[in-house]
Amino acid sequence: MTLILGMSKAEGIYMCTDYRLTRAGAIIDDATVKSLTVHYPPFEGGPKALVSFTGIAILPDGAPTGTWIRQTLRGEGDSFDDSMAHLRSRLNRDIAPFRQALMVNVLALQGERRYFGGLSNLRLDHALRPAVQRSFGYDLQELTAPFFFRNGSGAARVVSDGHEKRVVEQLSIIPRRPMDHLGLLAAVNRRVAAKESTVSPF
Repeated sequence: MTLILGMSKAEGIYMCTDYRLTRAGAIIDDATVKSLTVHYPPFEGGPKALVSFTGIAILPDGAPTGTWIRQTLRGEGDSFDDSMAHLRSRLNRDIAPFRQALMVNVLALQGERRYFGGLSNLRLDHALRPAVQRSFGYDLQELTAPFFFRNGSGAARVVSDGHEKRVVEQLSIIPRRPMDHLGLLAAVNRRVAAKESTVSPF
């Protein structure tokens, strides 16, 4: 699993993901990139998206999930909506049959508008437990206010240890530099990693 932290504000969108890859509780790698930035046409003023994922990190054929997502989204002529539809189609074709959990988070901006959503093959069952489904759902909502989200491994600790409250307090503050907010998310990641073995401090 992967800890994903994201912020959406008037001045920008920010996302932090850890790099740890585990299998059956054992650490396999601490340098697995699980996020990417996508720019859509037109180059000036077109949509931009931060995409991250948590769940299956290596596909059965050995391909890293991040590489698969990057190759699937690659294409100069795609609009944002077209690329999300294409990604969902390929997830259903190539990954859904494995019946392993995967959640793809998307933070997007276009001009002054902000959006949050993603794709997932997890749904709550009748006992409110997450269960892997046979296909991927997709949802994207426009954000009308500053927003923070956390997902994946260690997300519960972000709340229980009070980190979420501190980040939410920063949503109303304009940073001197964008790196200030990225540094805040990275600091939360490191604090969670100190207590959660599935989360890398990097």
